[in-house]
Formats: sequence, structure tokens, C-alpha cells
Amino acid sequence: MPSKNQLGIKDDTQNELRAAIHHALLHLEENYDSTPSTDQLAKLVGLSTFHFHRAFKSVVGETVAKYHQRIRIERAAAFLKSSNWQISDIALSCGFETPASFARAFKRLYGKSPGEFRETEGTVPFLRGYLRAQPERPLPSPEFSAPTVTMEEWPHLELITLRFVGPVNEVLKPWSELLTWARKHISDLEHARFFGLWFDDWSQLDENRYRYECAILPSQPIGEIPKPFASRTIPAGQVATTHAHGTLNEIDRTWKALAQGWFPFSGLQPRADYALDEYPADLVLSPFPKKLITAALGHISVKLCQPVQSTPLRV
Repeated sequence: MPSKNQLGIKDDTQNELRAAIHHALLHLEENYDSTPSTDQLAKLVGLSTFHFHRAFKSVVGETVAKYHQRIRIERAAAFLKSSNWQISDIALSCGFETPASFARAFKRLYGKSPGEFRETEGTVPFLRGYLRAQPERPLPSPEFSAPTVTMEEWPHLELITLRFVGPVNEVLKPWSELLTWARKHISDLEHARFFGLWFDDWSQLDENRYRYECAILPSQPIGEIPKPFASRTIPAGQVATTHAHGTLNEIDRTWKALAQGWFPFSGLQPRADYALDEYPADLVLSPFPKKLITAALGHISVKLCQPVQSTPLRV
């Protein structure tokens, strides 16, 4: 007999709802310049409009309209900082019907007009939510020196992922769920690769809408992926990588050094709205969660990975 969670919903049903909402999130993030209705999204993920609306608000903490508006404005903020496009072109490329409607929505979120925002400090490209979370804040001081960066050519990757939306201090939870399944269904797990995908700035400790995905790249293809897990494609291309060691704060400092000490002089731009941490297998596969939590709060070594392109961000 199927078990029930603490809300009284059968686990299988809960997994279906989570998978549907994560599918909707991915669709919105990849199509931020369009404006799908709640009815269209519900149909896309196979739910009634009523159940989709309730499930989306429960998982994400925002309505569809508010979430979609926010990610469009955040993307526009990144374009304002990392391109020389006209503000009217940015407005249209991010799905706003007119520059005036864009300016009103932008000022409601950031307290500045797009033009005022563009003139503030903080001119580095969008990276790991640094501009997405608080694009108007000044760059930290002292200046960051460039880390040692290695350019890698990655093939097309198909990851098995589990999306998390919630408080940043709970991002270990999806790993427990994904690894419990993976240990039973992925052979040769110790030769897999393990990634964390970051969409927002982790230092926003009071942010309850933090978005993160844990991800596994199996050494061999597997069969059908059950819900609530999903497949994510990392397109082939160049990836800027550097190694980071230490506490979470020290690793975050390395990310900012990459953003501020290397990217502005590299002639490159991020080609995705996320960045990746690649974790060593022995860290991820350690007895979970006690050893991993201890390591995460103490000293860890990870590879920081940012897909890049040689031309400015294009729509």
C-alpha cells in the first residue's frame, strides 16, 4: 500500500506533482521571453489548472505570474550589466510588450529605472546569481585577483537531476533523496560524476525561494528516470573551470574572484543562467548526511564550472 507524507498526500502523487512543477519551472526559465498562461502550463505538465496553481504556489512560494515576472526582470538586469544593448531591445527580448511596461516592472523590483541601474557599480557578467540576486549592490572590496582558470571542451551531457526550491540551508535534502534512489539503480556509482547547479546567490540566507539542482552523470546510460527525478541536458561547448578549497564562504569567494577577476578580461560570457559545482565522488558518497554536513561546514574541495561562449549573450 502506498505510503503517505505528512500532508496526507500519497507519496506517488506527491512525486508526480513535484515533477510537474519542476517541468514547469524549466519551461519558464528556458522561455522567459514568452508569456504562457497558467492554463497552458497546466496542460503542458498534465495537471488541471486548479491543482497546478495550488501545487506551484506550494513548491515555489510564488504564483506563476510573480515567478515569471521576476525571472524575466532578473534576466534583463543581467543584460543591462553584461551587454551594450539598447534598453528598449532588452525589454523586448525579455518578453515585455513595451519599454514603458518594462521600466515600471523593473523599478518595482529594484527601486531604480533600468538606466539608473545600468550606471551603478557592478559591471561583471551574470554569474551564479551574483547579479540576479542583488544586481544593484556595489562590488566587494578589496578587488579580487583572477584565479587559475582551465578551459575545457565538454561533450553533450545528460544529467539525472532533482530540483530544490526553498531555504538555502536545506539544499542537502535533495541529495539524500537522489542518492537513495541512485544506490539502487545506478551501477558503478563511484565512477559517476556529481554536480550542483546554482541559479541564485547562496549567501541570501533568508531567501526561501533558493533554486538548486543536485545532479548525477552516470558512467553508463540508464533506463527510464522515475519521478520526481528529471533529465537535464548540458549542451556541448567550452566550460571555464577552476578549483576551490575550504569552507563554503571560501568557495564562494573563489566564485566571485572568477566573476570579477577573470571574466571581465576574458572576452567570454556565461552561456547559461546557472553555474555548476562538481563534487568529488568520495564526498558525495560518504555516509549521508552526517559526514557530508561536517565536511561542508569544514573543508571541501570542488571544481567550479561555468559554461561560456565567445560572443555576448544573445536571445
